[in-house]
This record gives sequence, structure tokens and C-alpha cells, in this order.
Amino acid sequence: MRILSVDAETNGLYGAPFAIGMVVRDTHGADWQFIARCPIDGDIDPWVAEHVLPALAGVAVTHPTDDALLAAFWQAYRSEVDDATAADETLICVAHCASPVESGLFRRCVEADPAARQFQAPFPLHDVASMLLMAGENPLSVRDFLARHAIAVPFDGAAHHPLFDAWTALLATEALLAGRPLNP
Repeated sequence: MRILSVDAETNGLYGAPFAIGMVVRDTHGADWQFIARCPIDGDIDPWVAEHVLPALAGVAVTHPTDDALLAAFWQAYRSEVDDATAADETLICVAHCASPVESGLFRRCVEADPAARQFQAPFPLHDVASMLLMAGENPLSVRDFLARHAIAVPFDGAAHHPLFDAWTALLATEALLAGRPLNP
């Protein structure tokens, strides 16, 4: 089984994506990660300016537009789907609080080429918040869950950095699927 965890930062909850992180861990424990960023088009949402941009201070702009960013993300995502299929591994796609941001990310990608991509986005996109809720945990805080279970994040970052958030969702998913004791 492979777990693909994705996190996107958008200019407001329903705005265009401008930073995307993705982490994949396969059955053998091999990790792969993707990080990409584009400039924000238009006025910057005040919440994004205060909470997200400081976490992204060290992340270089890798793509000139959000269309180029989405194309690179889609290519990386589909490559992971193809690799999992070739290895005969189940691919589980997760995101924490997946709607509206990550579900919107995949929708934008599909809308770029609906005839070819209509059935290629993750189905289902598993929401880590729902997994936490079902386990009797606070669905809004993956970091609290990881801290309580002494699970270290192997990425030096902070909340709202897409790789950090993708890692936290992946680690929580692994712990919940492994049946770690909950609510100690």
C-alpha cells in the first residue's frame, strides 16, 4: 500500500492554489516528496498574508503561473498513480480538512482537461479530519494527535508549509491505519 498525502495553500479558502506539497510513502518505507509554488495573482487574502506566507519564506517560486503549477502537480500525481499501479500497490490519497482546498485543487486539475482527466483524480480523497473524528480525536489538529503519540515529523517546517502539512497528514494516517492506541 502507498499513501499519498497532499496539501495546498490557496489565496483564501476558495482562491487559486499557489503552493502545493505532496508526500508519498510506499510499502517498503520509501519516501518521495513534491513541492512547487507560483506567484499569487491579485490581492493577497489577509489571513494568507498573516498565517501562510511566513511559513513559505524559504520556498522558491518554481512556476510562473497557477496553470503551470497545476500542470506540474498533476503530472507528479499521475506519475505516482502509475507507479503504484505498476507495482500492484493500492494507493490511498489523503489530505487534512480536504474540502474546500485540496478537493478544489483536484477539481481545477480535472477541469483543465475534463475529457482525459474526468476519472483520474483520487476517488475517494480520504479526509484525515474524518479519520481523527472516528478515532475519538480532535479532527482539527493533526499536530496535537502526533505530539500526544510522540510521532516526529521528518520535515523541518511549520503549519501552513505544504510539505509539513502533507507529512503530518501522512503520519497521522499511518498511525490510525496501524491501530495505534488512541486517546491514551
